[in-house]
Amino acid sequence: MATHRKFLTLTAVVALLCGCGGGSDATLEITIKPRTIDNVGQTATVSVTAVDSSGKAGTGKVTVTSSAGSFKDGITLTLSGGEASADFTCVSATDSTCDGRVTFAATWTTGGKKVEAQSNLTVFVFDAGIPDAGQQVVDAGFPSMQLTAAKTRLLGGIGDSTTVTATIKFGDTLLENSFITFTTTLGAVGELGSTPTTMTYSAVTNAMGQLSAKFVDTGTAGPATITVTSPSLGVHDAVTVNITTVSAISFVSSTCDTTSPCTAMGQRGTGYNETNLIRFKVTGAGLAPVADAPITFAFGAGVADGGVSAPVGASVSATAVTDAMGIAVATVTSGSGIGNFTVTAKVGSAQASTPAAITIQPVRASNGGLSLRCDDTNISSSTGSTVCHLIVNDRDGHPVLSQPTVNVRAESGFIQGPSRTTAGRADFTFAVGGMPPIDTTPLAADADAGRTLEPSITASGLTRNPRDGVITIVASMTGEEWFRDVNGNGVADPGEQFYDQGEAFLDKDDDDVFGGFDSFTDDAPGNGQYDGPNGRWDAQTTIWTTFKIALTGPMAPTVSSLAVKGTTQTSFGTIQHDATTVLDINACDSSLNRVEPTYSLTVRTSGGSQGTAAAINLQQNRDASLGFSVAQNQLLNATGTGPCLLATPVCGFFTRFTSWGLCKIGEVEVRAPAQQVNGQVSPLTVSADVSVAGIPATISSSGTVSSF
Repeated sequence: MATHRKFLTLTAVVALLCGCGGGSDATLEITIKPRTIDNVGQTATVSVTAVDSSGKAGTGKVTVTSSAGSFKDGITLTLSGGEASADFTCVSATDSTCDGRVTFAATWTTGGKKVEAQSNLTVFVFDAGIPDAGQQVVDAGFPSMQLTAAKTRLLGGIGDSTTVTATIKFGDTLLENSFITFTTTLGAVGELGSTPTTMTYSAVTNAMGQLSAKFVDTGTAGPATITVTSPSLGVHDAVTVNITTVSAISFVSSTCDTTSPCTAMGQRGTGYNETNLIRFKVTGAGLAPVADAPITFAFGAGVADGGVSAPVGASVSATAVTDAMGIAVATVTSGSGIGNFTVTAKVGSAQASTPAAITIQPVRASNGGLSLRCDDTNISSSTGSTVCHLIVNDRDGHPVLSQPTVNVRAESGFIQGPSRTTAGRADFTFAVGGMPPIDTTPLAADADAGRTLEPSITASGLTRNPRDGVITIVASMTGEEWFRDVNGNGVADPGEQFYDQGEAFLDKDDDDVFGGFDSFTDDAPGNGQYDGPNGRWDAQTTIWTTFKIALTGPMAPTVSSLAVKGTTQTSFGTIQHDATTVLDINACDSSLNRVEPTYSLTVRTSGGSQGTAAAINLQQNRDASLGFSVAQNQLLNATGTGPCLLATPVCGFFTRFTSWGLCKIGEVEVRAPAQQVNGQVSPLTVSADVSVAGIPATISSSGTVSSF
């Protein structure tokens, strides 16, 4: 015959407090928890609370009797602090009256007076078969047990654990204080917050009819069957927790944005590969993926990354849990620093690292990091060429390794070379050709720049001045305006100094101001007009730098001279015996610029047999052979009227011509003969033949030498 569980319709009576024998003010209260128990051993706690007539905690003894169950013959409780309690059971196997309502009576004598209280509880009846005639019961359903596990997979060998929770009900009623037992086939189970060491654990349920326990791996892999049982109700449930042992962990991939593998990242704020998702896979026996494995990540410090833990400001997520495919992802975020790093993933005793170092590198060019130089600053206007070098650094002076596209233009001639940088550098060749530089108006004197009036001559109806022979090369690219990152957060904060630039333009008239025949790149913004510096820091804009080269022709004797050193005198007078004098060789082209340094020079004398001349101190320096002085890309305040100091909020780049008339290419030493008895004074002409690009020209100086 099937076993039926019945629930009596009698309800629990609220505790009754009454004072008897004289109307004492003393009180006695009886409470019972839970108010419903089974008839096969479930316990309820019966508590009494007594207060005497003076309002103090009662003392003495309280007698409690029940209509059925373990208090049927009475129990005496000793008050402590006015309270006392005892556990009550009602087992039908030893007391056939344990069904339905059980009443309780408590009696306490204080001050010669008797104080009483009553309460009741209800007992579940386990009745085999049909209830007896006249027994008033209704079917309240069946007892049930449910067991759940917070995790159904544990990782063996690392002390992994999970919480298992049992819930016991009778019909829809949650059973409080019900005694239940957990058992497991592997691992250990015990009280929450403890370190379980046994395979069984017993306790009673809470007010929600639940009991939770801690299940922990003890080193043996396999499926652990955890069972929970209620001995009194005869119900149970089970759950399986798989304990998996890790065999290995291995690196899978690294991905930045759409780049995989991602071996190069950009600094924070550059917008280039600032986040790297590094995947590792955990496998168990037979290379099966291990899910729910807790992984820890850290930056490594080994051979691959040069022993550096991590670049400044970089971070890696501390932990992750593997998915169903055994994959866990470490998230690396770049900071303001650069350098190499590896990431190590650990689970238990197994670990793996990225196979090669990943680099956080400079990827955003800064206008403060641009530098353009050419090997020659003065080349032949007819056949000349030179190699130029563009250096591209970030705001901290590190070479930009992301190979930005470079746009190089010149106002005349041709550019030959790469359109992208390599390791922060782009080398290209400039060669003359096509239209010559445009004719310019002489610059006025500028006391602030320390500049005198630009010299000029008029020939064949044209005004010739040094800037007529100057061409401008401009190199531009996308990047950021440099800023002084005072707090090191990688962001241009308000008040931090920056270098402001407008759109890149070819300064064809060499006056450092856009206008006239100057051409520009309409991209910051592209609005059909030239936009100068906007007074705001730009994170992404066109940045640029320039370099000026003099294109010079053959020596023009009419503006050149062989003059006494430091003067304009072309007659050196009389040189006494055994004495010398020095003449300056001032070799200018028709624009008053010094001839280019590949000239050839011959010094000779004529007009007499006495006296000699020799060229000395020739200046053929390739990168400092202009006929003027120019400060290229000089950092000044935003208006160009003062220096760029640490406290200057906005600075800019300016190119200023400062001096003229520097055509000297060397010197001639003229020596008189030794003293003779029959000496004489003889005329002497000294000539310098200067040939540029195969075109010769001569300048001379005259005087006399004496041998008296």
